[in-house]
Amino acid sequence: MLLCYFAPERAYASLVHLHDAYHMHDIFSPGFPGLLESIYVQERITEELMPEVYAAFKRHMVSTTSYATKWYITLFANSIPYQTHLRLWDAFLLEGPDLFVIVAVSIIWVHRGMCVHPYEPDKEVERRVDRITAESANFETVLSLLSSFFVPEDENVFLNWVAKVAENKKMRSKMQSWRAEWKGLVASGRDGEALL
Repeated sequence: MLLCYFAPERAYASLVHLHDAYHMHDIFSPGFPGLLESIYVQERITEELMPEVYAAFKRHMVSTTSYATKWYITLFANSIPYQTHLRLWDAFLLEGPDLFVIVAVSIIWVHRGMCVHPYEPDKEVERRVDRITAESANFETVLSLLSSFFVPEDENVFLNWVAKVAENKKMRSKMQSWRAEWKGLVASGRDGEALL
């Protein structure tokens, strides 16, 4: 993405700055500690906002690392349309790395076919077919769905959901506490059993 707007040298310098300013090295260090932390936080948000989806993932043994790793490693560059990617990066520069965790949960929210916004329960949004918790869902169908290229039907509705979660101070506080909880699990050697 940076190469579309900058000469290669400036793109590289920008990437180094982003790497340093947003601690992206945590994602890419050996063992991928930042990636696993983000996945842990993603699972906690999913468990809180969409418990039936979290239960379906457990039931079908769908590991979050099996579909979300490429989302985080590429920062969604190979998973969403370019114009959506640009808008997400604008928000990332303002919100920081929490934004990508929220985007991951938002993609699940769209595939889940939620009809109610988690922070606006009186506000109806378009109903969709639930392809994650449906009776016909299984490991292959859920993993295939979440591994496929994601094109939101309505980019504004999708990004509005991302913005609402990002603006929610209670959720952002929980995200920070879950990050600290993950660090405690790693320190005590219990991180291996903490993820789906």
